[in-house]
Amino acid sequence: MSQARVKAVEKRLVRIKSGIIETGSFLPGSITEQYNVCGTNGCKCKDPANPKKHGPYFQLGYYKNGKHTTSFIPKELAKHVKLEIANYKRVRKLMDNWIELQLELAMLKIKIKKDEKAAMRKKA
Repeated sequence: MSQARVKAVEKRLVRIKSGIIETGSFLPGSITEQYNVCGTNGCKCKDPANPKKHGPYFQLGYYKNGKHTTSFIPKELAKHVKLEIANYKRVRKLMDNWIELQLELAMLKIKIKKDEKAAMRKKA
């Protein structure tokens, strides 16, 4: 039974690795859409009756070397960046599954080794 489970886990690991490779480009973080008010008197963004803020502006926020960093993203790239963020979430989920399966595989191999040693002692 343990050997069959090892094969099944190894098969799933191959699928996970393929899934990571097939994901393509990815970016960590999140993207926000922002609207701003400028400092120009008489601007439409300061209209007391019907203000119309400037924007949208897109900003990517992420952590690099333990520090939070942001970058403005051109409007025409925002859709692509959102896709890459979704890809990153997929890769992270696949990596979590990979780690979980690697731990399971290690425990299975340890159990198999112990069972083999126990069987050898019984024969002796």
